[in-house]
Amino acid sequence: MDIVQYTCPNCGADLKFDPLTQDFYCEYCDSRFNDKYFDDKTSKINEMHLKKDKLNSKRNNLDKSNTQKNKKISTKKEAKAYKCPNCGAMVETTNTTGSTFCKYCNSPIILSDRLDDENEEPDKIIPFKITEKEAIQKCRNLFDNEKFVIHNNEIESIFQNMKVRGVYFPHWYVDVEADLVIHATSQEENMYEEGNIRYTHVKKYRHYREGKFIVKSISELAMKTKYKSWINSIYPYLDNGIEDFSTTYLSGFETETKDIDKSELDKKTKAITSNEVKKKASSYIRGFKNVQIQLLNESITNKRWSYRLLPVWILEYQYKDKEYVCVVNGQTGKTAGSIPAFKKRRKKSIAFFLIITVIFSLIIFFIGRAILL
Repeated sequence: MDIVQYTCPNCGADLKFDPLTQDFYCEYCDSRFNDKYFDDKTSKINEMHLKKDKLNSKRNNLDKSNTQKNKKISTKKEAKAYKCPNCGAMVETTNTTGSTFCKYCNSPIILSDRLDDENEEPDKIIPFKITEKEAIQKCRNLFDNEKFVIHNNEIESIFQNMKVRGVYFPHWYVDVEADLVIHATSQEENMYEEGNIRYTHVKKYRHYREGKFIVKSISELAMKTKYKSWINSIYPYLDNGIEDFSTTYLSGFETETKDIDKSELDKKTKAITSNEVKKKASSYIRGFKNVQIQLLNESITNKRWSYRLLPVWILEYQYKDKEYVCVVNGQTGKTAGSIPAFKKRRKKSIAFFLIITVIFSLIIFFIGRAILL
């Protein structure tokens, strides 16, 4: 059983997660269920199958894992086709797909084998809190805030044909603990006068500090994607909305899984830790002026990794044969994206501004002449 689905016990239709109410709904009979229902009923059945799949997968890969024990673990997965349990159509996926929809019957499909790779399943998830309707409005606000944009009738056409997807993207989070050693100097000057002579009394100090330094929640996108720069621009995500991972949150959304191993982020982790140490090093030497750091040495001693799924709304559209994208943070609503500029309208606006400026200048000129006369 590679596919997990959550169905309505009343009518048998698929259940989807609702970001607005933070519960699960059936769009056919309007039934709603909270997460306790899944904890007590449906999820137990699915988790039973999921654990069985995990056990079978581990048994099948036991020999392979033993022979590669001392080798670097690969996170690459192959693209597969799955059979939709509702209509029987084949569902094509990429090598990172974790959940998707059947393009024929639109049933939400969760791929359990993709969420249980040979490394680990996600630890945490931030469920969607921004609805699709809210995400579309936030993208529309980009058009409203731009001074020179395309005509209104074209904007409406864009939103009617816009492709909107709610996607969970994989992220690595790490808390870093390091041993810190600081050597520094400081100097205090006290000026005073005796008679006609001015004296400067200088005190020089040497300082030595050592201790623990912790950097929390260093994060990085855990997959290669063309949306990376856009996703980076809608950070941060808030920890107060984080939940333990459950496949129930994925129902009704697309999910991507990681294809970047955490070992590939070691250089970035070390660089961020060093920068944080440099920013705060002088604060460890208090009560002294003109502190100069002479030696700063940090040695990372511990890393606590967490694999998380974070929500992103992706809105894509075309204008004049060019593709545009708008992304919305599925938790906070922070928005980024590009919109097309309409050159003809821009030129007309500039021309109108110049005409008004000339007319105003002429009025001022003639009023000035009349006053002088």
